[in-house]
Amino acid sequence: MSPSCPSAGCGTNPSFTACADVDGGAGVAQGVRHLVGQGYEQVGYLGWPHGSPVGDDRRCGWVAATTEFGIYDPALQEVPPQDLPFAVAAVQSLIKAVGVGGAIVCASDSLAFTAVTPSHGELFKPAVIARHTTDRSPSAHE
Repeated sequence: MSPSCPSAGCGTNPSFTACADVDGGAGVAQGVRHLVGQGYEQVGYLGWPHGSPVGDDRRCGWVAATTEFGIYDPALQEVPPQDLPFAVAAVQSLIKAVGVGGAIVCASDSLAFTAVTPSHGELFKPAVIARHTTDRSPSAHE
């Protein structure tokens, strides 16, 4: 991930030093609380399609925490199919929705990786909180 993009995640690579693990919905909620504490007023969610028990739990954490702060907005979520072109389109839509200076909480490191790729331009510098202890995709380990 770009050093200019504040991010947190946890994987199995001990050389990756900017790490924080999250525990499903509870961890996503903590991520939202952290971002709000840092001054972010718009916190979007990039997750998996509805119907995945793990993904739904993570989304519920985002809903609960954003509701807690009075900033829940269902328009600030994208849950694309697990396919790169759909994920890129979802990220672009979410970037527009949260606006410059917004934050995105991601359900996986693959989604976070998609969210911070340079193809989205220099106008958006999101804070990204990702969970990636279970993601075994090749891009997640680069």
